[in-house]
Amino acid sequence: MYGKKREGFGMKKRLGIRSDEFLDKYTFSAVRDNPFFPSVMLRMAEHPQKPCPFLLPDGCSIYEDRPSSCRTYPLERAVARVPQQGRREDHYFLKHAPYCLGHQEEKEWTVEEWIANQEIKPYNEMNDLWVNIDTIFRTNPWGHGEAASKKLRMAFMACFNVDQFRRFVLKSSFRSRFDVSEERVEKMKMDDVEMMKFGFEWVEFFLTGRGALASRFAQGNQPEFRKSQLRAKTCQHTG
Repeated sequence: MYGKKREGFGMKKRLGIRSDEFLDKYTFSAVRDNPFFPSVMLRMAEHPQKPCPFLLPDGCSIYEDRPSSCRTYPLERAVARVPQQGRREDHYFLKHAPYCLGHQEEKEWTVEEWIANQEIKPYNEMNDLWVNIDTIFRTNPWGHGEAASKKLRMAFMACFNVDQFRRFVLKSSFRSRFDVSEERVEKMKMDDVEMMKFGFEWVEFFLTGRGALASRFAQGNQPEFRKSQLRAKTCQHTG
């Protein structure tokens, strides 16, 4: 699965395309473990064995920007939350695929060494932020009718279509209704990760009224969801 995190940012930049183009060409939406919000999955190549579309005869064509699942393998991460102690516990499991020649290497790694070597920590941090948003989605916060559809499209854009969400934030009336520092605005203009973090804050606020943006919302305003702000490109990925 590509989305919900930061996987798509490096891939789209490596390919030199926008996030909506990446979504159209390389992904598809599917309802999986969360029945109230779609997952975005990487579309495999048109081949009987369904290989990764970025796998070439000489190896991975986007290796430096490969997603977290590729970086983490052969480890699999599970997070156990301990709310009574206000913390979480990370657990890692070893997965063995017979086609992976890396298992034949003699070098041994600790979990900590592998995480550092594969630069996994930033991906885990984004995954942890996503868990909070996914928890909100699992409460089915959409309501009914057209209003529900607008909310769903807005959430999808903020979570997956980072370039379109950037335009929504920077080129609409959004900034006149929220007190966002110029320093952060400048970061969001250039940094997809910073933009997605802001998107998570926005989703939490407009669905629950809580979170970091609640204290920066201009009193008397209400979030607005206009069709002109939610372009058709976003809609086709939620169906």
